Amino acid sequence: MILKRLKNKKNIESINFSIYNELPLGVILTNHEGNIVDTNPAFLKLLGYDSKKELINTNAINLYLNTGQRNEFLEQIKNGSIKDYEFLMKKKNGENIWVSVNASTFIFKSSNYFLSFASEVTKRKLTEQKLIHNEKRFRTLFEKSIDPILLIEDGIFTDCNENTAKFLKYDSKDEIIGKTPDELSPEKQPDGQLSKTKAIKKIETALADGSNRFEWVHQTKNGENLWIDVALTVITEKGKTQIYTFWRDITVQKEAKKELQASEAKFKKLIQNLPDAIFCQRNRRKGKRENYRC
Repeated sequence: MILKRLKNKKNIESINFSIYNELPLGVILTNHEGNIVDTNPAFLKLLGYDSKKELINTNAINLYLNTGQRNEFLEQIKNGSIKDYEFLMKKKNGENIWVSVNASTFIFKSSNYFLSFASEVTKRKLTEQKLIHNEKRFRTLFEKSIDPILLIEDGIFTDCNENTAKFLKYDSKDEIIGKTPDELSPEKQPDGQLSKTKAIKKIETALADGSNRFEWVHQTKNGENLWIDVALTVITEKGKTQIYTFWRDITVQKEAKKELQASEAKFKKLIQNLPDAIFCQRNRRKGKRENYRC
């Protein structure tokens, strides 16, 4: 509201800065050259100064960690005001803090002045930077993983790494994004259930329990069936819920197990069809090796 009043009244006849002394926001008044004319107690406290005398007549550019940001501030405020401008300021003890500034210009005795309101936002900025760092690290792991990794939102694949496309023999991950899990699967799973119905249940379980792990058959672009060990993990970020999906190819293991089971069944059937029982007798003679006779 204060800034709005100043915008509506570009020329003022007097400066009564004392009205800002009770404000919890830091307030600083500078002239067109950038020299500090006045501050309120909250601004002194923000930067760790004991008295106005330490700041008055010094140039505001000395409070900026990056002097280039002061020039940017001056460029943006040419329009008359600036809102939510964030930059690093230097405290008296050398510590750096993030501040958010709203400022407006006005004319007093034919000279331009800047009235700025500053609040500290260091905690929020550090949290944002940490999130950005984590997002970059997640993206690196996401893209560089040799295993297929996908993201599901509202039952649809919204992202995946390029290795997912290679694994399913698609030319690009863009051919996968936007599809549902059943669209990358045969019509039915090995247990006879429809892939569409079963996929919905698996996702619902993950959303309810936070995670879900199971075996699934997906299908490549050319129709080849692949056994997958699927791990679903629910992640919530910025109010958005997604399912982090990790695939591990177990086709070789499943085929080996199938062949072993077939071999065992064949041997069992062979034994059952023999007319007479077979047994082995072991003979042991003194001074001689053991030998077997059937």
